[in-house]
Amino acid sequence: MELEKEIKVNHEITSLFKILSDPCFIIPKIFPSIKHIECKGDEFKGNGNLSILGEYDFRGRVYVGDSRIKYIYNTTKGNGTLEIEKVNVGIIKLKLEHDNGLSSYFIRFLFSSNLRKMEKELDEEIRIERIRRKI
Repeated sequence: MELEKEIKVNHEITSLFKILSDPCFIIPKIFPSIKHIECKGDEFKGNGNLSILGEYDFRGRVYVGDSRIKYIYNTTKGNGTLEIEKVNVGIIKLKLEHDNGLSSYFIRFLFSSNLRKMEKELDEEIRIERIRRKI
């Protein structure tokens, strides 16, 4: 399964990437079924519950470049990647790939709606997070 979404943002790329490279900020927004997440440096782990598919554990790592952030994760319900890339000034692209075929149909529906919601709310959430972190 692969999903892509371009999102308009009104923040400079360095501040934006500082926040989006924090797994404790972005992972629960992409995967709202997460119940618990721990972040330590560039690694993260936790658990969640996907209603009819049940509980799952996950762990992963984040890699940050100048124009791209890549999350690689493993779960008990499949593995995947999340890439956040600067496309242009004021536009980022989120690309989610997940490899578990059986749950992919359910996950595709769930993540598609999450990405649509993020498209509407991400800019404001980043503004609030920048204020909170004094960035």
